[in-house]
Amino acid sequence: MAFPLNTLVWLKQPGHPWWPGIVLDPATLEMAVPAGYDTCVLCLPSASSSVAFANGGNAEELIRFDPATDAELIEAGKETSDCAAAIEEALSVYEQQQAQARNKEAAEDRDDERKGAHVRKGDAAHRTAKQEKKRHRRRERSESPPVGRRPRHEKRKMDKRKYKVSGDGESESTEDVSGSDDDAKRSKSTGKKSGKAGVPDAVDQYDREAQHVPTHQEDDAVYLEHVLREKRQAASDTTLQIIRNKLETLAVACDHGGVISVSEAAEEALLDALSPLSLMNITLDQLRRLKIGVVVGKFLTKDYPVRVVSLASAILTYWFRQLPPATQQRLSAQSALELASNDTTIGSERQGLSLGALGVQLEACFTDEEVYDTINDPVVVAKEIEMELEAVDDEDVSKEALATLRDSQNTALRRGLLDGSIAAKDLVANPGNPGALLRRPEAEGEKASGRSPAEPESPLADGSDFTNFTTLYACPECGSREAVANEYSVQAHDNMAVFVRCLKCGETWNVEA
Repeated sequence: MAFPLNTLVWLKQPGHPWWPGIVLDPATLEMAVPAGYDTCVLCLPSASSSVAFANGGNAEELIRFDPATDAELIEAGKETSDCAAAIEEALSVYEQQQAQARNKEAAEDRDDERKGAHVRKGDAAHRTAKQEKKRHRRRERSESPPVGRRPRHEKRKMDKRKYKVSGDGESESTEDVSGSDDDAKRSKSTGKKSGKAGVPDAVDQYDREAQHVPTHQEDDAVYLEHVLREKRQAASDTTLQIIRNKLETLAVACDHGGVISVSEAAEEALLDALSPLSLMNITLDQLRRLKIGVVVGKFLTKDYPVRVVSLASAILTYWFRQLPPATQQRLSAQSALELASNDTTIGSERQGLSLGALGVQLEACFTDEEVYDTINDPVVVAKEIEMELEAVDDEDVSKEALATLRDSQNTALRRGLLDGSIAAKDLVANPGNPGALLRRPEAEGEKASGRSPAEPESPLADGSDFTNFTTLYACPECGSREAVANEYSVQAHDNMAVFVRCLKCGETWNVEA
């Protein structure tokens, strides 16, 4: 037999006890019933959003939920916490359905009584009195002279109006006894009798509904978060395995000889594969066994489109925040140790350099604008810093150096490392005081500029010595900022001039001081 919609049932599935659920219309869920099944069941609690299909004619698979006769099934189901919560919700729904059924029966009884009252209005005595009144009017009209017809006509209209008003009052007094459940029917009946008489009922209904205080606001963040959490459901190992294999296949398809290239079609495919994970709750045990977090983490690199990186980052962040606080602290500490270790070589292979885990983090600190302003490769600079940190072999120093480079306010420090004015060993020796590293080249420059040149007529005579090295001027020939500058006095004009020689191409030019 096929169960009616919204019927409470018991569902039996392999590996689970008899589980309570509600029969739903699969069309509302935009789902198709598989062959061999005829019933769509929403497994309680409703927050799990778990749907199953069953055969309504198989009593070993689907039976009706009835607390009066299902005491054994209820006791057996309460042995597990999940099933106990589902049973509690099923009992609550059952009580609501029973209350609605009782209210419906009471409303039908009141309708029958009201119909009987209307029938009594048309009994024989009432009809006889009405007929006598009409006969009396006709007799008066026939016996009276024509001049008095107009007053009698007006009197007849007034009598009809009074009778109509009294009939409406009698009908309304009868219907008021029926209670609030028959408001809609009362409005229809009064509307037929007196035209606009049903309008006040609609106004009253609006006033009654306006008195209910809303439980949330449209822009309530807590409410929206609650709605999103209700849509989330537990993920099975099979589903996660399928998604992981699909993501691995897409990642391999985007890798062209070590170069990540993602087309628009591939980007949409990645988003479609990642989107189901945003509605799933995953346990720590599943993360460890299935390595789904490792696969999602592959799409955090800047080689992938922004939408893919943002979605992958949001998924991993939510999973991390759902872990117990102790587990979060332990994983955070473990991540910090992995950042300072060089056991795994990953990242760029440019210029024959292989960066470790820490080197990749160091390279990512340099922004595109900082890299464009210099000819040095950030991979080389990151490798130098990584080697210096490896020689020191101190985790605290590695963390401090990485934090200093990541600071958005240390742009001058990163530029100095890229143009060579600040050495990697100086950063490692003093990672917590970037201001001292920036003041040191300025002091040396002031000291060097204070020296009097041996030969004023040849300002570049001691240019082979790098005491006057500077990065303030860009070469007009090759664009390099690595140069040697010397100041000298022009006696004819009584001012100072700076002669600059590029260390890369040898171009010389002068700059007014």
